[in-house]
Amino acid sequence: MAASNFILGSTTAQIAALTTLQATGLSTDDIAALTTAQLAALTTTNLALLSTSQVQAISTTDIAVLKTSQIAALTTDQVVALATDQIRALSSASMAALTTSQLAAIETEDIAALTTSQLAALVTTSAVGALTTDQVMALSTAAVAGLTTTTLIALKTSQVAALTSDQVMVLTSSELGALKTTQVKALTTDQVIALTSTQVEGLSTATFAALTSAQVGALETGDIANLKSTQLAALTSTNIVGLTTEQIVTLNTAQLIQLSTTQVSGLSTAQVTALETGDIVALLTSQVAALNTTSVAALTTDQVMVLSSSALAALKTAQVQALTTDQVIALTTTQVGGLTTAAVAALTTAQIIAIDTADIGVLTTAHIAALKSSQLAVLTTDQVIALTTEQIRGLTST
Repeated sequence: MAASNFILGSTTAQIAALTTLQATGLSTDDIAALTTAQLAALTTTNLALLSTSQVQAISTTDIAVLKTSQIAALTTDQVVALATDQIRALSSASMAALTTSQLAAIETEDIAALTTSQLAALVTTSAVGALTTDQVMALSTAAVAGLTTTTLIALKTSQVAALTSDQVMVLTSSELGALKTTQVKALTTDQVIALTSTQVEGLSTATFAALTSAQVGALETGDIANLKSTQLAALTSTNIVGLTTEQIVTLNTAQLIQLSTTQVSGLSTAQVTALETGDIVALLTSQVAALNTTSVAALTTDQVMVLSSSALAALKTAQVQALTTDQVIALTTTQVGGLTTAAVAALTTAQIIAIDTADIGVLTTAHIAALKSSQLAVLTTDQVIALTTEQIRGLTST
């Protein structure tokens, strides 16, 4: 059916004067025939009363020039009824004029068709926050890549968590770095796994500090190997425990020595025992001194055997006493000879008994003099026999 002669010949004033009955009585052909000027003259009251069929008949050209007041007047049912082409024809001003309920009413397939300029128009927190998680997931990667930082940081944590892996992968490092702490913590482990090496390398220290232990554990080993010292330094004692043993093994010595004493003290026994002997050798004396007693006791005999004399000398009394008898047995003669007198004096009776007879011979007279009577009392027969004349003289003089 063709448009009526009334519509074809109506002035904008006549269109503006239409009653609600007349407006709702217009055929879809009438609606389609309206000029942009005529449609712009339609009152917001009459526009809101149009049926979904009438709304669907509005041309994309006319949709594009609707006044913001008319856009805001559309009902959610009318918004749902809009075709993808009509949604895509909305101007940036029209997008910005949409209410939160209208935004939430846009179907996911229409959301996927939004242009970057349309998305950029959603600059207010309330507008961005109105998008459902399904709508967020429906955004094209091109649209996500075109999001402004302002729009991105306006996303709610539930929306951030709803982003697909493909969507996360198109975010720039600067955009990821701009995320608020709550948004960073909202990232799922799957999203963290999806991050590219370039993205991880570009993450700010603030972002690293905000990561949860689970998120840290989700970083791929290839990304861990490329972490900058400043990024490692940003890990807190809370999230550094998230490093897996595979990630620990991936860290090179240059990265390891950047760890603070606070970070080292927070390492779990599994993490410490995962360190390769080459890494143990490279540890700074201050880092060795920072190991908690549980971690010291968990060191493998291979790890203990490569501790430098300076590292052993840095051990505190509690750390020395935490050494197991197997660890003491594993000490080389050079290591035993390099122990401080304070360390020897701190040895438990069980540790004294565990000292190899060959190691007894390298103890200096100062070491012998530092031994307490309780320690001397537990020396085994073989250990006593291993004492040199000079050491015995040292005993006599004490």
